[in-house]
Amino acid sequence: MASPFLLSVPDEAFRQSLGPLPAGVDVAVWEMQGAWARDDVPDIVVLPYQRELEALPHLRDLRPRLIQTQTIGYDGFGAAMAPGQVVANASSVHETSTAELTMALVLASQRGLPEIIRVGPNRARRWHPSLADRSVLLIGYGGVGRAIESSLRLLKWSSQGLRAVGARMAGVWCMGLRNCPGCFRTQR
Repeated sequence: MASPFLLSVPDEAFRQSLGPLPAGVDVAVWEMQGAWARDDVPDIVVLPYQRELEALPHLRDLRPRLIQTQTIGYDGFGAAMAPGQVVANASSVHETSTAELTMALVLASQRGLPEIIRVGPNRARRWHPSLADRSVLLIGYGGVGRAIESSLRLLKWSSQGLRAVGARMAGVWCMGLRNCPGCFRTQR
């Protein structure tokens, strides 16, 4: 009889969220506060949310087939992983909600919400322009940048001047402000 497929998850709540599993799949809860305590090796290890880098040293000698993060990024993983280990991030999971938070914070800042809260609506003296008909510079154009751009277009803000740094524009990859003298020009 073949060994079951073994999935390691970071906590019991995650385990419960999986619901009933098909035959041949075993789930182990491993919070990754210490070494793996079993004799077998998990096929997939799901890292604890927002504690990925501190958990990775526990995997150096374990060698699961896949290490799964619950976040978008992968900064710092290269140095923390053993050669040959494979990691998958949670691309496409958090982009929309991150863009939503970004838009809320941009609007609050642009419209002076912190000042209004601090001094009261009748005492705020500065005029706070809207974001409508303004140019927007997106620095970074991965999944979150594309979701922010989509939000800007949905809300009918002016996309004239919308520019993404780190994106493929007019057939050329733009990889930063210094390397992209045209980043501040209006482009469609």
